[in-house]
Amino acid sequence: MKYARVERERRYLLRSFPTGLAVRRSVEIHDRYVSGTALRLRLAKEGHGEPLRKLGQKVPLAGSTPPSVAHTTIYLTDTEYAALLSLPALELEKTRHIVDLNRATLAFDV
Repeated sequence: MKYARVERERRYLLRSFPTGLAVRRSVEIHDRYVSGTALRLRLAKEGHGEPLRKLGQKVPLAGSTPPSVAHTTIYLTDTEYAALLSLPALELEKTRHIVDLNRATLAFDV
């Protein structure tokens, strides 16, 4: 836990993105969940900015309510990211929309 950040996540499955919400920003995300591990390789791009390359690990914290995880992230160079791309993984692409609502920040993944 020395380098991890605790995250408390609440997840809901919606039929569609809610209408009438002002999206503050959107991020295109390509995730690779490394087979047989708790590791995730992520490429995230916001607008015309430089993509972020990250290696992350989420470890569930037993008995936490709401469910919580210890999340550790390492930021990678292009070369490091490319080297890890050869690992077998399941892939997921999504757009994350960040919304401010009633003094809370919400993330909607589409």
